[in-house]
Amino acid sequence: MAGEHAVDFPLALRKLKALFGIERLLIEGGGRINGSRVKAGLIDEVSLLLAPAIDGASGTPALFDVDGADGDSMGARLRLSRTACKPLADGTVWLRYRVAPAG
Repeated sequence: MAGEHAVDFPLALRKLKALFGIERLLIEGGGRINGSRVKAGLIDEVSLLLAPAIDGASGTPALFDVDGADGDSMGARLRLSRTACKPLADGTVWLRYRVAPAG
């Protein structure tokens, strides 16, 4: 549907919109999936639940995991602007950010 050997995410999204009228998707994944989609420019919002827990294990996956050198960092190219911050009853905080190009 969208690529011979690897998923062409921009093409997949265009087809979902054209074939089914889908204009907005919730994408959930680990650091690699999130990183590849943000690097492709497909993420316009980050919704994050910050739970009252501690995990200090070495090698714990990151929210966004992108291959490359320091200069390839998404932080150098993108900025997050907070759009909402909502405390929940159990101590969790729901944070929402708009993703935009840096600069």
